[in-house]
Amino acid sequence: MVGAESIGERLKAARLEQGFSIDQVVEQTMINRDYIAALESDDHAAIPADFYAVSFLRQYSKVLGLPGDDMVSALRQKLADVHDIPVELSLIQASPASHALRAAAVEKIRRWIGEFIVNRSNAVVAATLMLVGALGWWYVGHSGTVAVATLPAGADVESLRTAEADAGVAATRGTESSESVAPAIASAAPVPEPAPLGSAETLAIQLRASGEVWVRAVVDGGRAQQAILQSGNLRTFRAQERLQFTAGNAGAITLVVNGQVQDSIGERGQVRHIQVDRDGWKALPPGSF
Repeated sequence: MVGAESIGERLKAARLEQGFSIDQVVEQTMINRDYIAALESDDHAAIPADFYAVSFLRQYSKVLGLPGDDMVSALRQKLADVHDIPVELSLIQASPASHALRAAAVEKIRRWIGEFIVNRSNAVVAATLMLVGALGWWYVGHSGTVAVATLPAGADVESLRTAEADAGVAATRGTESSESVAPAIASAAPVPEPAPLGSAETLAIQLRASGEVWVRAVVDGGRAQQAILQSGNLRTFRAQERLQFTAGNAGAITLVVNGQVQDSIGERGQVRHIQVDRDGWKALPPGSF
């Protein structure tokens, strides 16, 4: 395990001992220079998300030949202590906006229930409204999370694409969907050959996860969307021109475009910035979108 030195002190000492400059580390890892400096100074709050901090630390440790698993375990524990949560939940955080939305919704539901009970003495109706309030709480608690689907054993991308067509999924600009795999299992329709990327009216882009991976996506230059996918999760985007996405663990993502499985976009633990358009996909430098 990591000794008395802090994580940042150990990184910096190893870098200096091996004669690396920060710029050389940036060149090898493709990690922003400010984030390298933040890791060495143990300023993890300067990194956009805990998942990024863990991924960056794993890459940096690999370059320096340090025990990545031990370093990551120490960082996870530190992040858990900072957030005062169990270490296994240290990478799953809700944003302040989602907390505020939930609190406002709960308060509104509570007020509605209180006013109704005061003005109505019918106990049965009051109990029914309380049940509706509980369902509302559940909905608000889940509406801020990203819906993803898990592929069952034996299901493939082609069968899912056929299921989408059978279900009449709308191919509108910037629309994303998370498919249910049940229609794919029941569908017996023949699967057409995948069309070239440039011939389809829209681009159907799927990200299939084989491990935990943080994803941030921008469809046709619109609003950024982000989620943490687990192994077996499938996320689908539909774009008119392009999809740009960042994967915090690129080796855990399989990219499928219009039903065609693409080459690997990166290695496990590697942060990659990818653009998919009608010409195919390509890697972009950090900060491109």
